[in-house]
Amino acid sequence: MSGLIYKNYDIINDADYDALLVPEILGADWGQVLSTADPDCVVGFKITDSAIYMKEYYYANDGKDSDIANALKAVNFKNNYFVYETATAGEVRVKNIYNESGLKFRFIPATKGKGSIIIGIRNIDNLNRKLIITETSKNIQYERANYKWVVNNGMMMPSDKFNHTLDTLRYVFDFWSNNQRLFA
Repeated sequence: MSGLIYKNYDIINDADYDALLVPEILGADWGQVLSTADPDCVVGFKITDSAIYMKEYYYANDGKDSDIANALKAVNFKNNYFVYETATAGEVRVKNIYNESGLKFRFIPATKGKGSIIIGIRNIDNLNRKLIITETSKNIQYERANYKWVVNNGMMMPSDKFNHTLDTLRYVFDFWSNNQRLFA
């Protein structure tokens, strides 16, 4: 293991992403309050037999829940699953977003725990599907290009930088892979 974590990728235009007739799952990773290096992000995912499609809906440092709700109102979501990070008041935040947006999401807490980062990356890798990122998702593209394996205490570990949108990938993929009957 060395270098980039997710090497197999491509770019797609937003219209082609939107036209995919596959259920969309949203993923959220919350940043730290007053942090310029730890953003909030919400990413849409569409998973097919050959690829995992990603579209950025929100990415900002120190954002307000109302900002996220307003960004999501502009999109036509219908009963989407919304997999969210439970750290940094995640449950409170999703309730605020739900109430302020008026959108009908099914909120699912992300599965996290010891070793979940490495296991999640390996599970995505083992599926051997290309990541396809929309052309307007500049933060996802930037993070993917900079998310690398690093040596930490003599072990290869994913860097704890450039990982926010890619954390949502792990959360959503874990939910999807354990609930495929919902998307058949």
